[in-house]
Amino acid sequence: MSTHEEAQIERYSLFDRLLHWFVTLTFVYLLLSGLAIGYPRMAWLFDILGGGQTVRSMHPWMGAAFTLGIVVICSHGQDPCASSPSTGNGGATSAAMRAKDM
Repeated sequence: MSTHEEAQIERYSLFDRLLHWFVTLTFVYLLLSGLAIGYPRMAWLFDILGGGQTVRSMHPWMGAAFTLGIVVICSHGQDPCASSPSTGNGGATSAAMRAKDM
């Protein structure tokens, strides 16, 4: 065991994680509400999602929120596979390059 602490690499910031969960939750709501609106056999989902009128009014707003989240993710400009902003390569490739340089 080494005497010095291993440095931790922050893969994703808190903002990135919160944005990911925001997009995930809006996608799930859109999926379920779209099924309830589009298929009469799935109408039981209206009760889970807040009622028919609520779902019909919230679906377009959730679609706009989902789209905004995707736009923010795409415009954030960070390669999600990059472990180092200077290399721009995938995580494993960057780690191999750093090990080779040492």
